[in-house]
Amino acid sequence: MFKIAAIINLGTTLDPIKYEIDKLAEEYGCELQVIIAYGKPFSGQYPNPFELASEAVKYIRDKGFHAEAKEISEVEDLDKCIYEYRTIIEDLVNKGVSSLVVDYTGGTKVMSAALVYSALTSNIEGEVDFRYIGGEIRDRNGRVIRDAMEFRATKKTLIAEKVKNALEAARSFDYYKALSILGEKGLTGRYKFIKDAMEFLHLWDTFRYSDAEKKAEETGLRKRAEVLVDDEQLDKLSRTVLNLTKISRRLSSLVNNLVNVETGQSTLSVIKDIEGFMILSLDALENARRRMMEERFTDVALRSYRSIEVASQAVLILKYKLSPWAPDWHNLGDKLGAIREVLGALPEKISLETALKIIHALDNVDLLNEFRIMANIRNHSYLEHGYQKTTEKSAKKALGSAEVMVYKLAGLLGIDNHRVKNLEEQLKHII
Repeated sequence: MFKIAAIINLGTTLDPIKYEIDKLAEEYGCELQVIIAYGKPFSGQYPNPFELASEAVKYIRDKGFHAEAKEISEVEDLDKCIYEYRTIIEDLVNKGVSSLVVDYTGGTKVMSAALVYSALTSNIEGEVDFRYIGGEIRDRNGRVIRDAMEFRATKKTLIAEKVKNALEAARSFDYYKALSILGEKGLTGRYKFIKDAMEFLHLWDTFRYSDAEKKAEETGLRKRAEVLVDDEQLDKLSRTVLNLTKISRRLSSLVNNLVNVETGQSTLSVIKDIEGFMILSLDALENARRRMMEERFTDVALRSYRSIEVASQAVLILKYKLSPWAPDWHNLGDKLGAIREVLGALPEKISLETALKIIHALDNVDLLNEFRIMANIRNHSYLEHGYQKTTEKSAKKALGSAEVMVYKLAGLLGIDNHRVKNLEEQLKHII
């Protein structure tokens, strides 16, 4: 099947078509399909468009091209013309065509407008080469004479512009905007990969790891990213997808297990992935950094707080065998007395501040001052308990405190600073 097709509007003479075919032969050989679009003849019309189109098809076939004629039924009805040109283009796409040459020289003004609009708004994967044949010297009927014809071309597609704008939005981590730009349907090839990748990143960015993993599996996203990893435009996006899909199943499984523990359906024994637990914490921290770049300062404070909450829960569960949601204090053994001295009455659930007090008592790692700085910023924000605006300065302070605390908590689980930095690199969204 042909990968390239040309749609040429037929006017009242074959000269522009012959000129175009000679140009196409120079550029593509005969490796493309040619469609001659002509207006439905009306009674007494001369020259008859059907007969002229038949003559054009014969000429083109004699040159070695595959050619056929397509009738446009209502040459002065814009909506009807657009519908029929779109039908032609969709049929070509379904047959494997990925690039178009569009010559809008001939035909009525409505036909020319409809052809350009239909091609520009199509979901052709490759470029659309728009061509017009003009010239200064014309005959008495206003037609450009053959020897004076000039070739004018421009290459552009709406989908290419959409992709460019969507990638710009994604580089600012606005995946919802990127998806809105790309639209709902009709994308194929590399453009479909971009849309699927945006959906995957949007789900990841909202902490929906199971949904992100499902999306990646259903669309074969990882294998497609492997193919595009050396693509000049999509190499960074592909590497980000590869990095995240490498751990998406791991995080999805861990979160499901944590839900089961939280709801009492499983015991702590199902939680074994130390590094995976820290990745959850580091991903919340990386999420906070993305919100900082968007200047969403309240969200920075909330996600910074969450990163420490996850990291402290990792220590509680994996090191002390304490569930934050229903702690069995006897799991502390002879250390229980020290905890009673710090906490007094043992709570039914362990808050973040309580967790940090336990960590201080059992491992002599004091994070409470950093925590109080961060918690004060978070608690006074409009989305928590107060009505204050979170400033950039406050957000940076909360994020800085969280970064210090996460590294120390990771150390308690045997994950050194070098490994934490490597994990943080793996979690970055680079588009």
